Amino acid sequence: MEKVVFIQKYIGKSHPKRNYYDCNGGNDNNYLNYIEKGTSKDNSYLEYMGNELKSSGLFSSNGMLTSDEIKKIKNMLKSTGSVIWDCVISFESDYGKKHLYNTEQAIELLNNVFPKYLKEANFKVDNIIWVAGLHKNTDNRHIHITFFEKEPRYIYANKKKRYRYGKTNKTKFDYLRFLVDGYFDSSNESIKQGRKIALEKARINLAKTDNIELEKLLSEYFKTLIEEIPKEGRVSYDSKNMSKLRPIVDKAVELVINSKKLKPHFEVLENAILEVDERIIDKCEHYKMDPYGYLYSPKFNRDVRRRMGNILIKEIVKRRKEVYKEYAHIRNEHLRRKNELRKTKYLIGQSLIIMDEMINGVDIEFLEFQERIKKAELERLIEEGIIDREDLEAEM
Repeated sequence: MEKVVFIQKYIGKSHPKRNYYDCNGGNDNNYLNYIEKGTSKDNSYLEYMGNELKSSGLFSSNGMLTSDEIKKIKNMLKSTGSVIWDCVISFESDYGKKHLYNTEQAIELLNNVFPKYLKEANFKVDNIIWVAGLHKNTDNRHIHITFFEKEPRYIYANKKKRYRYGKTNKTKFDYLRFLVDGYFDSSNESIKQGRKIALEKARINLAKTDNIELEKLLSEYFKTLIEEIPKEGRVSYDSKNMSKLRPIVDKAVELVINSKKLKPHFEVLENAILEVDERIIDKCEHYKMDPYGYLYSPKFNRDVRRRMGNILIKEIVKRRKEVYKEYAHIRNEHLRRKNELRKTKYLIGQSLIIMDEMINGVDIEFLEFQERIKKAELERLIEEGIIDREDLEAEM
């Protein structure tokens, strides 16, 4: 059995079991009860989803649902003109027991992967209401999810708004499985641990090492930045105000990363990321997906430099403001400027302290995939006959 199985079906207005799914069946015989209570006998599906013996209770992106919230959702289901979608994410026995002990983990999982899946499947994420229940009553732990649209937002040819069609291209199901598999990938932990070890060792080495040559080079860059960073307007790494000085910031950051004492520890981190990338490539091959856009290494190399650059800019601006504030009371401009220059020299001499702040502040987020599958890949799937263009256009 696959580690992750995903099944989705849709229930339109004319579906023979529509009353069961939209809570209009009477006698509490509806899907919401099924999700809540774990049995379909004399209960709705929503109640089944949250049965305390079979399910851990109904939840949404905001956490566990109260009885009033469940009642509100039932009323929305009764009146909606939307298609209702019914999903199940099922896990291989050992895999499920390892990763899903409780509802909190299920909530975190869905909050992380489900919006990405909806977006990839051409749903308008902010127009979706979903509820779910974790079931542990079988060998294969599974999550039931039901969702529907708040209002019609899709446009007919005559420009009238309509609800979305029910059918979803099945290649998107593999995308969700891919996201779930990646979310639970234990290598993510090795990245976080590697980062902690690298940064801690870097701090220790900074404290122990004289770093005379490094300090001299950094001081030159810092002097330029102290004097030339604009005193007004937005000043961050990507801001327009910093476009001319960004090369100086980049040089300072590269100097820190490639210093003899720091580079070996950052390589530990980079190697951990490369290991995860290799596993992502294997997963993409398994699910017949292009790994482009899912690899951590390119994003890490961009983000670590941007983040350290922002810390450098922030520290220099903050310390420079403190200098000007300290001598603002001096009315004699010549004397005030003399004191400011003297304190600025002291500030330049703090380059290693600021560098330490840059190291301390690096906190890279690795646990989310960043980009959708490229349109070119979609076209390739169409050309190869894996996706039918007419079905795809109907979905959109």
